[in-house]
Amino acid sequence: MTAHFKPEQWIDFARGLASAALRAEIEEHVSRGCEECRAASARYALLWDVGRNEVEVPEAVVARAAAIAPVSAKPGWFETVAALISDSFAEPLAVGVRGPGTSRMMHFSGGGLEIDIAAEPLAAGELRLMGQIEGEGAAAARVRLTAGAEVVDSAVANGFGEFELHGVGHPELALSIGPALGAGSIRVPLPRLLDE
Repeated sequence: MTAHFKPEQWIDFARGLASAALRAEIEEHVSRGCEECRAASARYALLWDVGRNEVEVPEAVVARAAAIAPVSAKPGWFETVAALISDSFAEPLAVGVRGPGTSRMMHFSGGGLEIDIAAEPLAAGELRLMGQIEGEGAAAARVRLTAGAEVVDSAVANGFGEFELHGVGHPELALSIGPALGAGSIRVPLPRLLDE
């Protein structure tokens, strides 16, 4: 980048939006042999040419991009990511305790909700998630367990905000909690719950 002109001046110059005085100043400066500014002028002109031309993207490229970052939210919905507040596996064990229990207790907070989850390993890499949601709209909230872009299990929280889901160990497990009459959803990214 050149110190002779600001980036916004180069952008205006490349787009043909610079004032007559600025255009004359840049053209005169470049014509006097400033290599740094000649290169900057060429870079910004190329950037403008590439940026203004529509490019036809092959369907295979679009499909690959969709597979990498799938769109899971419904139109008009927003998503809040809940934060992990406490995790029983991260807390030191009490004196005299030989090992952690089989359940992992986690507490998340986000979007005005408090979410408690107990994760229990079952046979053959499966797990059970039991939880309770506290806050406005917790009763009858829709809860989905996802593994990447795939919905593994779903439930509707009862009148106390309680739910139970079943799934398998996966590095990208998350809960998606949405209100019964949808205005938004809360994503709860779950730490690795089982040793793969």
